[in-house]
Amino acid sequence: PHCIYLYFRCIYKNLCISIAPNRSKGSHRKPLARKTTQHISAKFAIHRQRKEKEPTMKFSVFAITFAFTCFVSLSQATEVRQCQGGAKKLESTEVLISNCEKPPCKLRRKTEVSIEEKFTPDRDLKTLTTTVHAEILGIPLPFIGVDNTSACDNLFEEDGTTKAACPLQAGKNYVYKNSFKVLEIYPKTSLVVHWALTSDNKDVTCFEVPAKII
Repeated sequence: PHCIYLYFRCIYKNLCISIAPNRSKGSHRKPLARKTTQHISAKFAIHRQRKEKEPTMKFSVFAITFAFTCFVSLSQATEVRQCQGGAKKLESTEVLISNCEKPPCKLRRKTEVSIEEKFTPDRDLKTLTTTVHAEILGIPLPFIGVDNTSACDNLFEEDGTTKAACPLQAGKNYVYKNSFKVLEIYPKTSLVVHWALTSDNKDVTCFEVPAKII
């Protein structure tokens, strides 16, 4: 339909120009046909060039987007340290704490801090429990509302969006997401956050990160 439109548009424009100066028999038909053919050919050539460039442009946009996404993901990973014990060692990109790349993490009062952790259990797990406390001057203080709660409702598949649930399969990748509130009553002080996922009183994953309540 687009080509037909262009054809009749060209005919109309050329008729308006060519017929007026010379109305003798056959005087305007050959130039009109030649001009129309040349005009349509030029249009098709431009259209073909644009189509040939589209795949390259799409690939370039995809490559740039993918690289930027990877860079953002890596830059947001939080530096944490492994807990002492038998829990599986965490890789450097497996823990993400909101607004914290390098410790000490600043925990602002009256805000909510999110935790995201990627892990792969080395054994089948029927249940999973969140165990979290803050260590202040060597004294462990549990996080109210988070410590000793079920982690089964906080599980996602590897894509981070599809919900998962207990029991967990050995060797399968999971994403754990949770959050905690920094209450106004908390004192402004330095501390160490101890965060573990446990099953049958044994650590599945465990990390610690220095923090400061501000």
